[in-house]
Amino acid sequence: MNSAKLWNHLNPKLQYNVDIHKQQRIVDLENELQRNQECLQVTVEELESTNEELQSSNEELLAANEELQSTNEELQSVNEELYTVNSEYQDKIEEITKINSDLDNIMKSTDVGILFLDQMLLIRNYNPAATRVINLLKSDIGRPFHHISHKLKSSTLLQDIANVIENKQPFQQELRTEDSNLVLIKITPYVIDKKSMRGCVIAITDVTETRLSAQSTEAQHNKIEHLIYETDNAAVKEATILNLLTNQMSEQFATLLDALNKQSSNQFALQKHPESALTYENVDICVFDSSDLKHPLFSKITSLDKPPALLIISEDIHSIDHQPLNQFIVDVLDKKSLTGALLESSIKHLLTLKRISHCLTP
Repeated sequence: MNSAKLWNHLNPKLQYNVDIHKQQRIVDLENELQRNQECLQVTVEELESTNEELQSSNEELLAANEELQSTNEELQSVNEELYTVNSEYQDKIEEITKINSDLDNIMKSTDVGILFLDQMLLIRNYNPAATRVINLLKSDIGRPFHHISHKLKSSTLLQDIANVIENKQPFQQELRTEDSNLVLIKITPYVIDKKSMRGCVIAITDVTETRLSAQSTEAQHNKIEHLIYETDNAAVKEATILNLLTNQMSEQFATLLDALNKQSSNQFALQKHPESALTYENVDICVFDSSDLKHPLFSKITSLDKPPALLIISEDIHSIDHQPLNQFIVDVLDKKSLTGALLESSIKHLLTLKRISHCLTP
């Protein structure tokens, strides 16, 4: 018998106590296991709840991510639109810059003085040509117009400007300056659109030379009218005609001219082939056949400083090239219908044009 069994045999009471301790230990362990299981169950439930919460949060994050992605795409689209709009604005800015540059160059290059006034008659802008009549400086922009002196002889200029702004109707008048020049003042409303106007524009044009030229032209016109009137109401007393026709046509022309001299008080002296070019200067009219327009003699006569008038006789007046004849006093008669009355009318017409030409030539 071994020692354990011997001990149990000798101490049965002790054996019973040991069993009790084991049983208690087992109970304790089972209780502890039960508690641990309960704790584990609670932990598992908490983990599951936490997992569900995390899963829900993850879904929310995914939804937020999708919204952010959608927002990002919208922002990208807006950014592209902004880029397009920016490009369009850039083009507009370049276009406006070009227009402003063009206007600035026009303002500087034109001889017409231009002055811009706002609704309160304050100076907005002006060009260099305006300073010839109005004493303007760069520092005058923003100042009232009535503070600025000018060379115009007008006591109603300010009232005229105010009337244009109030009535929205343009106004113009010619005024003298202190240095005796004549200028055209044109005042027009500054139009923004069809329904809106702001201030006015004053254009100043020097018309001194234009008026002098117009007076000179009018004087020459009156002189020409007087010459034509005198010619129409007086007989042509004398005319030197150089007959450069040939053969039968030359004889026919001489006969018509001779008959014309006998029928009226006119004296048409007929010459034929002068010996030197010097005598051409004393000839009033040279008579050519249309077939001789390329003859050296025609070129010689038409190259004179003051060539005579040209009377051209032709069988077909429509076949003549008038381009080389435009710089001369010319009349063309049809050979088939040539009469004394027609010849006299043509000579009178050529002499009238020649007299007018001499009066107009300096």
